[in-house]
Amino acid sequence: MTIQAIVHEEDGQFWAEVPSMPGVITVADTLEEIPFYLNDAIEGWVASMNAHHKLEPNSQFLEIAL
Repeated sequence: MTIQAIVHEEDGQFWAEVPSMPGVITVADTLEEIPFYLNDAIEGWVASMNAHHKLEPNSQFLEIAL
């Protein structure tokens, strides 16, 4: 799976956002750091969504590795 992010540069720093995942935003000093920080932000977002989602009867979670 590929997740697209938009990377911005402002005042010598970089920040990135994932439009398909509202609230996934990170800041880094270098462009090379962005993927690592985004990975952490995406994992946190997914964990939060799973923790706060209520399952309906006859439903279950399915974990997949990306």
